[in-house]
Amino acid sequence: MYFPYLYSRQAELNAVSDVSSNLGSPQRIVPLIEPVEPAAKLISTLTKLKSNAMAAYVVVNPHQGKLSNSAAEAAWQSDFAATLTDPTVVYPTLKETVVTTLKDISNFVAAYPGRKIGIVLTTSKLTPGDLAKALSGSDYTVFFLASANSAKYLATLGPARTVDVSDNFRSEARNKDYLGEEWLGNNHTSWSAAGRRGFSDFTMLPGTYKDGGGPVGAVAVHLTYALGSDLWIQHFISTTDGQTDPQATKFEEVLRDIHRQRVVTPSRYELSPGLASYETQRVSGSYTNLSGNKRQQVSHHIFTVAKHLGL
Repeated sequence: MYFPYLYSRQAELNAVSDVSSNLGSPQRIVPLIEPVEPAAKLISTLTKLKSNAMAAYVVVNPHQGKLSNSAAEAAWQSDFAATLTDPTVVYPTLKETVVTTLKDISNFVAAYPGRKIGIVLTTSKLTPGDLAKALSGSDYTVFFLASANSAKYLATLGPARTVDVSDNFRSEARNKDYLGEEWLGNNHTSWSAAGRRGFSDFTMLPGTYKDGGGPVGAVAVHLTYALGSDLWIQHFISTTDGQTDPQATKFEEVLRDIHRQRVVTPSRYELSPGLASYETQRVSGSYTNLSGNKRQQVSHHIFTVAKHLGL
């Protein structure tokens, strides 16, 4: 099982919609979504998932991005309430923080009897025995961010109930600083032998949430591909990198380089919806925006993992 960890920004939600029919039957790729914006776009994406008989883990105590204040979070809770009641599309998930108590975990479990639920651990402050007791009797999956020590919990919770969320993408401060090709990970080859429930990552995005983003210099496209049993990523960066330079020129340069690489290594990249969109733009000269660019990279990553899993 693969659990791509995504934030509920437009690009990432659109990417999920783009690959909603490529998640396996039965479903083997289950998005784990942390809301950071009002609920409307997330609800729309979940509706698309439901139409394909798919579901997602959704953090139900959001506190980042546009939901970082109590009024915004309360509005999100109200708007999402009806969707949250549907067990066929939403697996409620609690994200633990430094202020989360064992009672909070117990209350969360009690709120969703008979439902698939998730716990995202960001710390290791809860004792394994207490956590196991609080989760006892529920159909749970515990996801460990890098800031939590999963090894501390494995023996008590059992590997089949646990997933490590790997932050594999090496982020640069400037797009122009990305170079060539890099190893991205191999968790997709090791989780089953270790008896784990699955594996997780932040696709080809940084794991730490950051608000907004201003004008960019160079345009970057990061394309995931499989090399043997490993996943790699290739960075395509525009030569033009001034913030006031035409964005169309930057996209033209990047897409031309992607096309050249595909000519040299025609079987390197999976023919994902994202890659198909880039090719359409290259031919037409009508380019996407930065949000669409991220959408296409995320969908390509998920699609590539799906193909590597035999879906």
